[in-house]
Amino acid sequence: MNIIKKTSALIFALAAMGAVSCSSAAPTSEKADSSASADIQMTDKEEQAGSSPERSSEEITLKMAVFLNGRDKLDGQIMEAIDDFNQEDNGYRIEFIDYSQYYDQSYNESSEPDLPGGGYSITEEGTAAVKMQLTTDIMKGGVFDIIPDYTIPDRGGLFENLANKGAFTDLNKFMSSDEEINMDTLNSHVLELCETDGKLNYMPLKFQVNTLVGKREYVGDKENWTLDEFKEHWAAMPEGTKIQGHNTRDYVYMTIIRGDITRFIDYKNGTCSFDSPEFIDILEFLDTFPYSLDYDYNEYDHNAVNFLNTAFITGFGSYHGTMHDITDTDFTKTENILVGYPTEDGSGSFFSTSERFGICSASSEEKQYGAWLFLRELCGYEYQYADDHYYDYYNEETGELEDHSEFGFPVNNRAFEKIKEEASEHEGEKNIQQAQGTEFDAGYPTKAECEKITEYINSTSRLDSNLDDDLWNIINEELAPFFAGERNADDTAEMMQDRVSIMVSEKS
Repeated sequence: MNIIKKTSALIFALAAMGAVSCSSAAPTSEKADSSASADIQMTDKEEQAGSSPERSSEEITLKMAVFLNGRDKLDGQIMEAIDDFNQEDNGYRIEFIDYSQYYDQSYNESSEPDLPGGGYSITEEGTAAVKMQLTTDIMKGGVFDIIPDYTIPDRGGLFENLANKGAFTDLNKFMSSDEEINMDTLNSHVLELCETDGKLNYMPLKFQVNTLVGKREYVGDKENWTLDEFKEHWAAMPEGTKIQGHNTRDYVYMTIIRGDITRFIDYKNGTCSFDSPEFIDILEFLDTFPYSLDYDYNEYDHNAVNFLNTAFITGFGSYHGTMHDITDTDFTKTENILVGYPTEDGSGSFFSTSERFGICSASSEEKQYGAWLFLRELCGYEYQYADDHYYDYYNEETGELEDHSEFGFPVNNRAFEKIKEEASEHEGEKNIQQAQGTEFDAGYPTKAECEKITEYINSTSRLDSNLDDDLWNIINEELAPFFAGERNADDTAEMMQDRVSIMVSEKS
């Protein structure tokens, strides 16, 4: 079966699912009968988590779907959390079901591991069988109880589609009676954006802010703008100005619209709006830029005046770096503005979320509760604070600042505030970095910057939607003739609307 047929089969399987399940609703053999049941002493964490269903005296195994890809275990802190959970006296144990066993390696150039840590490079064609098996197991039920979004080897579209279809249980039912993990202790602003019809069908452990950034002298003082305002400022730029160091229509598309293209697709209602005047207007603007088949996307023009760049803000250190420009002699004096993606209503910034976990909706109540006991640990202060959160931190043992990557803001409010407090502890100190062969003082986040990005987070009102690979393929296929000058904006929008609307309606 080729990739197109596999993808089509997956689409129609999802369309036929309606309300889907991940595990049999009936108690499994792991639960003893009533004559063998016994009262179990609740731990402090279980008491904080609220009332639990009647449980077996035997240890209950929770199955977690994973994609190990040639490794022995998951990486980093999540594996430590699983090991800790399994060692607790809570009556539950997590075991893996590795879906990388279904990956079709015939599409790989080599059968040998080629990634650090022993993993394999992944091709879209090779993942089709993985996604099909996951979908089949969800429809069948009784296979797994917990699934992280990174189990599915795609851009996140299948996980989100499953969540929208009811494959995962509403986590609000647990948080409503949980003393420690609830909408008051977690970032309710972000979580409410993740809800579908008032149901929180998955839990993100981290969130990021997506926006565009430019110098104040070029983009003005206003945070977020309309497309007309965007074009007005662009028209005032000197000849030869670049957008993120480039000036071809396909690269400009990648900068100002591709990251935000999901706002033209409504998965929940099965509609799209690529034939709208707003999208056609965007295409007509892109049509003013040249196209080059031989353009080297790695060749960023550092000598040209740069209008703006994309900004993917993953933490307080990330925001500090975004607000300054390494091409300036005095890095910390640059005045950058987060202007957002150009939109009709000016609401240009949006959230993306990562490390999302779902609990299968048709698992037995006791398994759902056990899965929640694990998930609440991932949402707790200790886990969220200990996770990678700032690109530099002070090592008390060595007395030095060490590199530490940021991957997102924590969803736990207490962890967010603690990390925010620590982020500005080195305000005013030198932080010598090197770029393009030149050393410069990058400085450290200031208290004012930490407050500013907090305000920006609180004012951001949109959440990114993840598209399936097949939808991305359609979009890319229909835009290619436009980028090559072979199709005008109106015809491109019409073709995209026709093809995407059919697939989105099938997935809704």
